[in-house]
Order: sequence, then structure tokens, then C-alpha cells
Amino acid sequence: MDEFFAEGNVQLKPFDDKTKDLALKAKAHVQQMIQEAEDYQAELNRTHKSKFNPHQLYQGITYSQRCAEDGAPDENGPCFRGVELILFCSVEDAIDCVTIDYTPDGSSLVIHFGKRIGEEAQGLTVNTQDKYNAFRIERPVIKALTRSGCEVETQPAGDTETTLYASKQEANVIDALNAANVMAKGYLERLGLEASVYNLIKCRSNVFEMTDDNMADWVKLDDEPRDSYRDVVIITSTRVCRRCKAEWQDLFLDYTKSHPHVTFGIAFTDKPKLKFIPKVFDEDCGGVRHSGKVTPFLIFYKEGVYKHYVATTREEPPPDIKDLSEGIKTHLGLDA
Repeated sequence: MDEFFAEGNVQLKPFDDKTKDLALKAKAHVQQMIQEAEDYQAELNRTHKSKFNPHQLYQGITYSQRCAEDGAPDENGPCFRGVELILFCSVEDAIDCVTIDYTPDGSSLVIHFGKRIGEEAQGLTVNTQDKYNAFRIERPVIKALTRSGCEVETQPAGDTETTLYASKQEANVIDALNAANVMAKGYLERLGLEASVYNLIKCRSNVFEMTDDNMADWVKLDDEPRDSYRDVVIITSTRVCRRCKAEWQDLFLDYTKSHPHVTFGIAFTDKPKLKFIPKVFDEDCGGVRHSGKVTPFLIFYKEGVYKHYVATTREEPPPDIKDLSEGIKTHLGLDA
């Protein structure tokens, strides 16, 4: 007997044969993609290259909606319909996904961003806290999605977020899975680790993205003084940083969760940094841009004043938890 998805102690079953076929093929597809991603990432590690991994799209799969035996949405129903391909950028409860389900008449499959409630797609909530982020969503991401044949729409979701909707229909499961790949790649290739970090921020009150706009709140600038400053560990990254991905679980996910009393500011150095680069890299860290050292950097600021940085070259192992703990204890005077 095929096992699909469980909710607590309840083993859910597909509500019809089409859903069963979709779930089986989707699970095999995601497993294959994960294995291909691991193989490709191993090659990037071997050659010390940082670039987008086109196979690293998903981290898992689950069902879309719990339903009654006739397919009608029912949160206590014994069955499920549709699948969610969980995007690689998801963090804990902050889930981004591509959903695949049959249309109400069962004649074709609809593929869309975000969860599905009833027949409504929820879209992806993306970070548009600055003009650069908003521009990237409105231009390259939407351009890639529309080129693939998607219907695309954006809606403001507050001052710093935008909901991105994208969807298309396909006649069979294989084409639907291929379409999901294209949509996921169109999104992740242009955001990469930035999407992961934004989901991390949703789950951690002690993590934020450091930009030119908020840098003066943490780093003492002569022309933008503040009355007081909190201590911060700056972790630099790029959207495709191979070494950052290697430390993602230990350094970004686990350590930030187990040390809620320490504040972490993540700075993407491949985004415009008119203030950050000259102040932090050039002035405080002594011109490290030309030192051969690469991201991730761990940079420690106490009360707005630079104290120390840790970084290594491309061929060396990246900074790890030991380096982070020692820096926090030595330079910030905090438990680590």
C-alpha cells in the first residue's frame, strides 16, 4: 500500500486516482531533484565555485488541502487533494511553495505560487523593503515568469512586502511538474539566499537584513549619529554564496534560534551597498575587498563600534560556529 501524507496520526489518502497519480509522480520528481541538487552542489564545492544550483528548487513535498472523499475541502477529512512542492527557500513555518492541483472539472492541472485555499491561490510574500528589491520583482522575476507562459500579478501587502501571484495550466502531470520547475527557477534564480533569509527573518526576531537604509542604526556613522546602539554580528553573504549554503543549517538556522539574545544582521554584498562597503569593508575592516577573503564574513560591532572580523579565502573552510561563539564572547561580552 502506498503511503502518502500524514496529519498527526491520520494517514491521508488521495481522494481519486488522478490525485494518487499526481502525488506518486510528484514525490518521485522532488526526490530526484533533491539528489541532483546534492550532486551538483558537491561539484560546486569541489571546484570552489559559487553559482545558482538549477536543481536546488525544493526541500520537500506535502499535500495541498485536506478534503472529504468527494474532494470538497474539509480540514478534518480523510483525504487530500493536490500537492505542494516546498521551495528550497522555506524556513520552518515560513513556507514558500508551488502548488499543483486539478481544475474543478478534472480536465487539466493548475500550477501556481503559494498555498491553495479552496480554489484560491495565496501567492508568495516577497520582500520589497527597498527600491532595489521591488525593481527586481517587477522586472527580472516577472519577466522570467511571463516568458514561461505564466499569468503574473503583484499586489502590495503592506509597506515592505508584495504578494507575487503566478499561475499556468497544463494538460498532464509531467508537463505540470516541468512547469513547476520553471516557475521555481524563475523565482529562486533571481533571489537565491535572499529569499531564504527573508523567511528566516519571519521566524527570528533577532535577525534582520542590513541595508544602507538601516545601517546607521547599528554602525556608528559620523553624519548619522544615534543616541545609542545595540550590539550586532554582521554576516555577509551573496545570493548564490556556496560557502554560506554550506553553513546555512548550523550558522544561520540553528545558532540564531539557540541564541535569541544575540542580534544578527545579514548583509548581501551583491546588492547596492553605497554606505556599507566603504564604511565596513574599507574603513573598519581595513580594505578586505582586496585581501582574497570571501563571504561569509563575521563582523562584530559593540555599541556601534567595530571590534573584529573573521573571514577566510575561497580555498579554506568558511567561518563556523566556533568562530562565531568566540567572537560573541570576546568582542560583545555575551554568552555564546
